[in-house]
Amino acid sequence: MIQGGGGLGQNAIAVANEFGAETILVEGVDERIERARDFGVDHVVDFREHDTVEARAERVAELTNGRGADVGVEVAGVPDAFAEDPTSSATARATSKSVTSRPDTRPSSTPRSSRARTSR
Repeated sequence: MIQGGGGLGQNAIAVANEFGAETILVEGVDERIERARDFGVDHVVDFREHDTVEARAERVAELTNGRGADVGVEVAGVPDAFAEDPTSSATARATSKSVTSRPDTRPSSTPRSSRARTSR
């Protein structure tokens, strides 16, 4: 779940999509919501419609079959957003745009220590 649909939020959506995650964006600005849809966000929780922490948490719970978000990314840049800690409880988990990971679809990676090094 990603809270905040500005540049950092859009980047988080793109990265989450690359890892095969189902994404939920919490945002309330039409332009950012439309851009997030262009970036492939799966779900949007519009904070103008879901105007309390509890309402946002309930919507995220609905979208995740009661599970809540696996990962939360707070990039809204608003101090009050930190009060909606996505990892502290099932209620708060829904408020930061969290990413539900699908480990079986993650790309393999090469450990940093075994990457080839080049000299300049």
